[in-house]
Amino acid sequence: MKHTKFFVFALFVGIISFLIINSRFLVIENVFYQSTCDTPITYKIGSIDERFRLPRTEAISATRQASDIWNNVLGKQLFIYDSRATLTVNMVYDRRQLLNTQINLLEKDIKSGKTTLKDEIANFERRSVEFNNKLTAFKQKVISWNAKGGGLQEEYDKLIQEQQSLNEEETLLRGIAQQLNLSTSQYNTQVDELNRTIRSFRNALQVSPEEGVYNPQEERIDIFFNNNRNELVRTIAHEFGHARGLSHSTNQQAIMYPSTTQFLTPTTDEITALWQICRKRPFYEPLFETLSLYLYRFSKQL
Repeated sequence: MKHTKFFVFALFVGIISFLIINSRFLVIENVFYQSTCDTPITYKIGSIDERFRLPRTEAISATRQASDIWNNVLGKQLFIYDSRATLTVNMVYDRRQLLNTQINLLEKDIKSGKTTLKDEIANFERRSVEFNNKLTAFKQKVISWNAKGGGLQEEYDKLIQEQQSLNEEETLLRGIAQQLNLSTSQYNTQVDELNRTIRSFRNALQVSPEEGVYNPQEERIDIFFNNNRNELVRTIAHEFGHARGLSHSTNQQAIMYPSTTQFLTPTTDEITALWQICRKRPFYEPLFETLSLYLYRFSKQL
């Protein structure tokens, strides 16, 4: 019995000692080994240009969805929405968005106009065929009566009325044809305008290709486009990636690809890069990196 009690006591002391020793190691590790991702980046919604017609609640929802893309990679809070944060996400309406909006509206009008014009042309062609059939039948009647040497006054009056009706219908069809020609001209003018606007849009993108920009000095993220939800979320996630130190990727399916897409799942390379950024490192490593960068810049000035 005494041996049993001693064994239980020794086991208890051993477990306590193990926990104390390991807790010390954990404290030492937390002190000397740190991760830049241990502290989440807080952000808030800043200004939203009213021309985006984007409610603040939807903007908040989009940023949270974008932040969760990276949060879920490491299973920790890398980004947190906080109305008191200094990093702001702003919706900036510039010439690129204006041109993009004009393109969308023109394309919508042209698509609608093309459908309407197509229906009107089809209706005109149908009525033209019917008119030609009636005109052919009328001519055959005239030829038939002339071959008979004429007819009764009553038949003659009917032919005169039918001829007048055909003349009126022909005048109406000519008017429709002229209107269709005008409509076609208007449609072509819209197409030309669309092409000019697209060219202007491409020129604007050549000057400023970014759909979003992260500015660490001013602690702000500016988003310039809001074409659809997925593209908006992806653009915000892209800039959040820069805020965590991720660089551009050449993979077109990557969130960090320079041009905006609608891919919302990080690639394997992006996940690996984020783990590398967020790994625990000795506390002195960032100091040495900063010092090395300072010395490098200083040497360039000599």
